[in-house]
Amino acid sequence: MNGKADFSGFVETVARMNPGKAELQAAAMRYMLLQGKLQFAVDCATRLTERHAAHPKTMISLLRLQSHWAKLSAEEKTTLLKTEEAIAAVDAAVSQFVKAAEKLESELKVKTVKTLSEWSELLNLQIHFGRQVD
Repeated sequence: MNGKADFSGFVETVARMNPGKAELQAAAMRYMLLQGKLQFAVDCATRLTERHAAHPKTMISLLRLQSHWAKLSAEEKTTLLKTEEAIAAVDAAVSQFVKAAEKLESELKVKTVKTLSEWSELLNLQIHFGRQVD
């Protein structure tokens, strides 16, 4: 053992058993990205979009996944996911996540942002998409 503990199995079990906890899904997704478990990170992102679309952690997590995916080379994607079908499925999922983030950004711009978490979310989305911060 190289001195680094791998808690992937535990994190995966806890996240699957608690789909209603947005913070847990976001943390599990980040951990799995760091561990190179891309498919499970996508599963967490799917649970976030299906159950917690309005939660502040959701959009930042989805953008983190999109950023991670964009940085991977074609051979890294193949190594992680093994088949072209799996790569295409993740590609489609990431595209959907980006569309969801863009939709939320436009909704936040229209409504009056009242809370600090809404301001933070709007600023993060605008910075991520390279837009001028109003």
